[in-house]
Amino acid sequence: MNYYEQYLSQALSWFAVALLACVLLSVAIAPPVMTVVEIRGQFPELSDEQCQQIAGGQVWLGMTYEMAEASWGKPVDVNLSVDVWGQHAQCVYRIGDYYSTTKYLYFENGYLTSWQL
Repeated sequence: MNYYEQYLSQALSWFAVALLACVLLSVAIAPPVMTVVEIRGQFPELSDEQCQQIAGGQVWLGMTYEMAEASWGKPVDVNLSVDVWGQHAQCVYRIGDYYSTTKYLYFENGYLTSWQL
């Protein structure tokens, strides 16, 4: 095997490893897919429209942390702070190829108050 064939063989091996890692990572970070029926079972107080919104990955002001997690999945990071006004949380979501997009959800005392896309 000459130098060129050795180099090509090694490059293809590294490419295969990188491709496998990307596939495994994308599966590992994919948000859980919940059906409307599963959402209804977890949140019986919600309307059918709200359950469909969660299943579609939507968020709205006033939803709880648990509802947002059912909609977007678990955040990659949660920054918490507590003061005299209550508990504040910033949930960080990194999505897309190589985490190219970062989104934030902001909660006060357990309820969604704003987001940054």
